Amino acid sequence: MKHYVLTYVGLSDSDYEANGYSEVYLFDTLEDAQSKLREIAVNELDYHESEGSKCEVLETFDNEFRMSWDGDGEQIRLQIHEV
Repeated sequence: MKHYVLTYVGLSDSDYEANGYSEVYLFDTLEDAQSKLREIAVNELDYHESEGSKCEVLETFDNEFRMSWDGDGEQIRLQIHEV
């Protein structure tokens, strides 16, 4: 049986604790993993825009999302992997 892993990785030039922060989610279906990816992406965009950060979406696909802010010194990366 196939499973899908969604990984979240935070990269930060300014916050040592946030640099390399990661989360992992496991799903039975690709659709559930993609739904969670979209949920996290929208929440991150909404949060950073409400904080006044100038966000840039670097990659957006069904199975991958990357965004940066503060001159690319801060980033998050979301990616779905089949396992």
